[in-house]
Amino acid sequence: METVLVAGANGTLGRYVLAALRARGYRVRALTRSAAHGQRLAALADQVVVGDATRPETIAQICQDASLVFSCLGQSVNLDMNNRGPGYRAIDYIGNHNLLQIAKAAGVRRFGYVSVFGAERFPQLAYMKAHADVAAEVRGSGMHYAIMCPTGFFSAFDSIVEMAQSGRASLIGDGTARSNPIHDADLAEACVTALLSDQNQVVEIGGPEVVSRRQMIELAFAAAGKPTKITGMPLWAAGAMATVARPVAPRIAELMAFAMAMFTTDSIAPAYGERRLADYFAGLVSR
Repeated sequence: METVLVAGANGTLGRYVLAALRARGYRVRALTRSAAHGQRLAALADQVVVGDATRPETIAQICQDASLVFSCLGQSVNLDMNNRGPGYRAIDYIGNHNLLQIAKAAGVRRFGYVSVFGAERFPQLAYMKAHADVAAEVRGSGMHYAIMCPTGFFSAFDSIVEMAQSGRASLIGDGTARSNPIHDADLAEACVTALLSDQNQVVEIGGPEVVSRRQMIELAFAAAGKPTKITGMPLWAAGAMATVARPVAPRIAELMAFAMAMFTTDSIAPAYGERRLADYFAGLVSR
């Protein structure tokens, strides 16, 4: 039985990937930074290892006996302004770079990685550049690879539902930019299919429906059973917030810059899956 290492296993996508791999008969090793999170993963993985990919000495043996590695390791783009972690490069790039080097040295046969749709088009954005740089290293590693490029995960929009439940949400720009985000479970199935393929792949992927940024927020209010109340935030105001935050909260500054670009740029990839955003929001509210 082949062993697959899943890095970033504690995230919503990572947990779905663990389940999908085990359903296909693979032995799964989960990497998480937190012992508490590791306890929650015990039912999903055959083995849980606590380690920090930004500190390679803590994961030096993580790929031992693993023939496949899948990484969705990285910080969220959930619009939670209380998350004051380091900038995206410090984790999203450094952690995956270290993992890639360890996997290559261990003789891992195939490496799967979750990048971002259109990442190479936004080198000025720290989040996008970190993912684009890792994807380039994966392609040049000499290992077989599967690189997934989703437009966005449903779980990244959880904070929109929280804002709707509070009675008011913010919108950067005019809200007309469109995207087709994908449910984490649908993306996980596509990730596992690509990882288990024999071909090198770069897969651009989105969900089954295209919605505008304003429509996403309206769907959240509908799910919450609240009247739609949206406060517009002009681009100059969002830019000013990013500038003020940069010295003391780099992740928030980088997140604001990312949000400004995504709220004002279409991001539409080939459709996959059947799960829809309105149903996902309704499920969040009913929990």
